[in-house]
Amino acid sequence: MRALSESLDAIQAAQLIRRAEDLDPAYLFKHGLVQDTAYSSLMRHERRRLHRLVGEALEKFAPDRLDEFAPLLGQHFIEAGDNARALRYLRSAADSAAARYANQEALAFYTQALSVVQETDASAGASLYRARGQVYERLGAFDQARADLEQGLQLAQSQNDSRAAWQCLIDLGFAWSARDYARAGEYFERALDLARARNDPLLLAHSLNRVGNWYLNNENPERALTYHRDALRIFEAQGETRGLEETTDLLGMTYTLGGDLFQAKQNYLRSMELAQELADKTALISVLITLTLHAPSAQFYTMVPAEADLNVSIEHVRRAIPLAREIGWRSGEANGLWVLCFALQAQGQYVQALKAGQDALTISNEIEHHQWQVASLCALGSLYLEILALEKARAFLEDAHSRARATNSLHWIRTSGGFLASTCVEQGDLVRAESVLNAALPPDAPAQTVGERLCYVARIQLALARREPARALTDLQAMLAQTPNLESNTVIPQLWLLRGRAHMQQGAWSQAQTDLEAALSSAHAYRILWLEWQIHLELIRLYRALENSPQVESHAAAIRALMQSIAAQIDDTTLRENFATQLTARLEAALRA
Repeated sequence: MRALSESLDAIQAAQLIRRAEDLDPAYLFKHGLVQDTAYSSLMRHERRRLHRLVGEALEKFAPDRLDEFAPLLGQHFIEAGDNARALRYLRSAADSAAARYANQEALAFYTQALSVVQETDASAGASLYRARGQVYERLGAFDQARADLEQGLQLAQSQNDSRAAWQCLIDLGFAWSARDYARAGEYFERALDLARARNDPLLLAHSLNRVGNWYLNNENPERALTYHRDALRIFEAQGETRGLEETTDLLGMTYTLGGDLFQAKQNYLRSMELAQELADKTALISVLITLTLHAPSAQFYTMVPAEADLNVSIEHVRRAIPLAREIGWRSGEANGLWVLCFALQAQGQYVQALKAGQDALTISNEIEHHQWQVASLCALGSLYLEILALEKARAFLEDAHSRARATNSLHWIRTSGGFLASTCVEQGDLVRAESVLNAALPPDAPAQTVGERLCYVARIQLALARREPARALTDLQAMLAQTPNLESNTVIPQLWLLRGRAHMQQGAWSQAQTDLEAALSSAHAYRILWLEWQIHLELIRLYRALENSPQVESHAAAIRALMQSIAAQIDDTTLRENFATQLTARLEAALRA
């Protein structure tokens, strides 16, 4: 040690190195060129020997900090030519980075690990490709994720590693869910068959969940529930917390899209508890985003809300979006933004809603997430419909509907189709509205899911545009009969508005008045400004028919006040002026009727 100390002192006196800190035994080169020159002057075998000595010294003197030093150890053992130990430490460093959502760092370490895996342990290749593929998928890099996952699947199959093959199949299904539900379903079914062949209860339960969610996206929530409930029983019997979190999350989504927001909220609150217990940020983000859907928003105007105050729900998604950004989960961020767009527009906060929708579409386009592209386009199309920019609304919704068909997701085909058909009715293009609805919703389809109910609303609007109130009332009754949590005192303002219109067409003034006044009170309580001015318009027509001038003037004044309030939330001059012009024309027409 004395000779080493004297040598270091001499080199330091020559101004080549310096102490890192006064009390730190480490030394640093004063210039990178000096370090490079010193390093390159060593013979190759000497460099390898020194790297091995440094690596082994770290292992010996810091055995409780090997995870912390894994990146450094991996580099030393690569340079030492000890690929076996290099692989172990690089994998540890990569997994640690991935767990911390240090995505680029994780990609670098997984790539280094893969560069040495063939020379050491080829069987590790499948799990490494799969792990790197998951990071690529998180970043929205679909092509890279798919390539890695397919490579991992091939390696697993060649090594008869059925568990690794199963995991790659599940991950490929996840990746394809963003683009093509038909392809996703194929991978999930293959994973389910493999889990059954292995007779592995946990793999079986995870597979049941993925197939169940696939059925949900194909508008079959009842079958989805069967799969998820089977998975739940297995996870409960196994005491598997992560599986329970996954299943309660998926049950919440199934009930959400199936229209039962009370059951959905109950499952999501349980899922949130489990996500927090697991410290799983992606799971928590997913739960927070979907909880926002349980208050009245454009997709869910026809449901009985589980949360009456939309501001409470909006806070959930506002919490989720920064978390998604923090971990670099771009598809999670896009998901939160389009949900926020729908929620904000329901309260007439159009400036913020438009920004959220545009940001969601930008990210979805960048990562080529087809499902969120459709969702973002639907959110923006719905927003433009609410502010009466009908041409823009239709352009966005035609695009959404075309893309939805390409994804093979019946949920999004019907959701986009419902919004599009409603817009066509507003424009007076009844032929296109009927064509969209006939393709999206069979005549005998139930009125249960979000997509189905949006199509039903459009079909009712189409019937009213054609002066067919009896048909409209038949469809309304079917919707109400299939509405979960509907009690005698419940009012769903959009449906009450449509029923009021139908009664007016039949000359049933008293029934129309009851429905419209109840709709107005409910829409006002929920602060759904778009519905409020529509209801006021119908009440003007009603009270003109009843020759009640004071009520006509009162509702006209309310519309003018709403127009001013909403216009203040539209910062685009052209859109603002168009909205005022369009609504003024509707008001004047109602006053003349």
